[in-house]
Amino acid sequence: MSTIFVGGSERSGTTVLTSILCGGSTTNPLLEDCSYIRKVVEAYAQGCDLFDEQTHAYFRSREDLRDFNATWLTTLLQGLSERYAPAEDLVLKEPLLTPFFPFLAELLPDARLILTVRDPRDTIASMVRVMETQTKIGQITDLTMRGRDMELLSRYYLSFYSPVMSSDSPTLADSTLILRHEDVLGAFDELLETLREFTGLPLQGVSAANPWARSSIDFSNSRTSVSPVDSSLHGQPLSAAHAGNFLDVLTPDEVHAIEHHCAEVIQLFGYQPSLLPV
Repeated sequence: MSTIFVGGSERSGTTVLTSILCGGSTTNPLLEDCSYIRKVVEAYAQGCDLFDEQTHAYFRSREDLRDFNATWLTTLLQGLSERYAPAEDLVLKEPLLTPFFPFLAELLPDARLILTVRDPRDTIASMVRVMETQTKIGQITDLTMRGRDMELLSRYYLSFYSPVMSSDSPTLADSTLILRHEDVLGAFDELLETLREFTGLPLQGVSAANPWARSSIDFSNSRTSVSPVDSSLHGQPLSAAHAGNFLDVLTPDEVHAIEHHCAEVIQLFGYQPSLLPV
């Protein structure tokens, strides 16, 4: 059994990429976010951070702490594999797990980690759309508390990627594939070949016209709350219709602020500056 985790910022395309990976016959169907698994990895991260102050009283060494949490996590994954038998591989996603990818790689060094990156201007514009909808219906969330503060939203966006980008772990580097969301929506055959080579999944019968063929999530259901992981594009054929449309939501000043705060990501992943007048 192999395990593949998909991460990235909220609104960066983690759901559609996971659905593509679940499109073959050898994996589980697309599932809701693995927030419980995130909590296991988060517990390990906290134990590491507090080892000298507290955790040492409960584990003889950091290695014992790692081994305990690795066993816990492996047991969870084994049970999940049995639930979705005859699935040979697990594909799981959770944006909020992404900052803990360095710890996940320590616990599961053989796991494959895929990180989606989307133009920060489009990503934050999408966050603003969600935030405005949440505000209208009276929800109080991390996004509504940030409002249209582009510095706060940029920091939030970067918080998903900084732990991976700043890590010097060779295990993490060898385990991680970074994909631009725009490329996921582009040359589909090339995407499938990249995913096959990295994951070992056959991905037979996966189609850009119906990337949701093996989803356990009913995207037609109306929810009682609006989540940052929801999108009107879920359940639809792949489309780049929203790519580069950030000016439909953001003002030029807001775009400039994002380009300033996220300059490293914009340059690193080949996004073009807007060239809007200052």
